[in-house]
Amino acid sequence: MSDDSSDGGDSEFDILTITREEAHRTVDQQLSTLNDIDTKAAKILRLNLLLLSIVLTGVSVVGTRSVDQPVSITVSQYSNSFVVAGLVSILVSTVLAALTYTSSSMRGGPSGRDLHRLLYGDFTDRQKVYGLVESYSKWTQSNFRTNTRNAPLGTMTVSFLVYGIVFLAVSVYETVSSGVPWWLTLIVVVSLLVFTWRTGIYGQLRRYWRYRNLDVAED
Repeated sequence: MSDDSSDGGDSEFDILTITREEAHRTVDQQLSTLNDIDTKAAKILRLNLLLLSIVLTGVSVVGTRSVDQPVSITVSQYSNSFVVAGLVSILVSTVLAALTYTSSSMRGGPSGRDLHRLLYGDFTDRQKVYGLVESYSKWTQSNFRTNTRNAPLGTMTVSFLVYGIVFLAVSVYETVSSGVPWWLTLIVVVSLLVFTWRTGIYGQLRRYWRYRNLDVAED
């Protein structure tokens, strides 16, 4: 009598089937999370490019608005450290968004070759299910590795976009009021630190480095 027809074999086959179903749901959830990160990164990338074009266009308009003054003098009137910090932050956010979008490596199911082997290979039903469970295990680990890398990249993409918008807003205030009081600078710095903490980036970076070190040790 074969293993598939015995009580022990039937029990093991049922466990393998349940495990495969749970693994399939896990991989689907991982793919959904990674696709969501990629979608947000693509949207932020387009938004950053739009913001940069608007700011640079504004600077060019300011530089040519006066015929009597040299361009360098006119532009310098509207340039300050907050403008520089805002532009740099948006540029960093743009680079991180591009890295997040292009670095995804997702595994979601068997290849055509694997399916052909399962269908036409000389395997029992239990061996086929066992092979699928083993493959889902590898796909889950691969997707988890991708998520540990993309999650902090996505968080930093959003964070630097927020930094850029805040710095540019403060630069407008400084231009209009001819200076930023120390208490407003303190509020901005504290608010950005609290925002950064609330994003969970520190936990995501710790998870990335812990998994990276384990991955290196295993290699």
